[in-house]
Amino acid sequence: MNKVLSICFLMLLFAAGASAQDPTQTPTPVPVPAVPGATLPSEPPPIAPDFQAPSRPLPSSERVGVDVSNQLSLTLENAVEMALRNNNDIDTSRNDVQIAEFNFRASRGIYDPVIGTESYYDSRTTPTASIIGGATNGSVTLQQYFGNAGVTGLSPWQGGNYSFGFTSSRTNTSNTNSTLNPQFPTNLTLEYTQPLFRNRSFDINRRNIEIARKNLSLTDSQFRQRAIEIIAQVEQAYWNLAFALLNLQVQIDAVKQARTQLESNQRQVAKGVLAPIDVVAATAQITTFEQNVYSAQEDVTRAENTLKTLLLADRKADEWNRPVTPVSPITLEAPRVGLDVAVAEAMKNRPELTQIEASEDINRINERYFRGQSKPQIDLV
Repeated sequence: MNKVLSICFLMLLFAAGASAQDPTQTPTPVPVPAVPGATLPSEPPPIAPDFQAPSRPLPSSERVGVDVSNQLSLTLENAVEMALRNNNDIDTSRNDVQIAEFNFRASRGIYDPVIGTESYYDSRTTPTASIIGGATNGSVTLQQYFGNAGVTGLSPWQGGNYSFGFTSSRTNTSNTNSTLNPQFPTNLTLEYTQPLFRNRSFDINRRNIEIARKNLSLTDSQFRQRAIEIIAQVEQAYWNLAFALLNLQVQIDAVKQARTQLESNQRQVAKGVLAPIDVVAATAQITTFEQNVYSAQEDVTRAENTLKTLLLADRKADEWNRPVTPVSPITLEAPRVGLDVAVAEAMKNRPELTQIEASEDINRINERYFRGQSKPQIDLV
């Protein structure tokens, strides 16, 4: 670098001296010495020329918590059946349907007649200081046996209600002024109330029954929707597991072929046909393929756990420690369904549309009830 700077400085001085001379004279060029280049070595220094990666066995097929020797062969139909029987979400939806059935029966039970009865004994002794009070020995004793029975209820027609009551008693008294002893007073009552405007065509009880009936169909469609979703998830998890197992086999075959290629490269290098770098490249490729095998094993475990979560009720099931092997045949032919047919079937069978219709009907029921509540209340008793 210093030499280059010195040469440049001499050239500048030479140019300045030439400009001071006669401009008609041609300047004499000054030769510039060449800078010597760097000398490269003919070959890089060898580093561990005899190095060879040790041969390793294929990755083990054992997995933590899974007994590989106890395979669970499973078809797609069996997987769907297990999911519908054991899945917790399906059980929850099934319980919702039962609750809706109980609510519907309870709402209809409002019209069951209520039967009531009562009986008791009463004895009272009242001190009396006057003979006019009819006392004997200074007191009057009154003994009474009382009993009643009745039936009350609501009419499912026209919003009426009824009540029937029967009351009877037996009374004994020590009052000397009593001309009738014992006495048996009895009372029979029958009453019926009929609304004439409000609650005549549609009352709160019929509203609750209609809403409970619609909720029953609503929960039933929700159960069918949840079953459809679970079946779709099981099918997807089943084929994901099949893909993961096939991918694992592909990665294992790739390792075997890469090792065969490494042996071929080593023989050709020994004969001078290939460069030693080809052996290093084949060794690196084997390592990459072995890493792919471990990744494929992880994918198999994840896919298998996803499927087991859908099929089994809890983690304590015996099938949880068994590896699942899909055995259903794989078909690559896609179903052929026309767009018009698919749309028509979806509009007819999709549970979401049934839920929307049920919600719309419930809104109409509420609208009818609250419109009736705006009428005046006039009852015939």
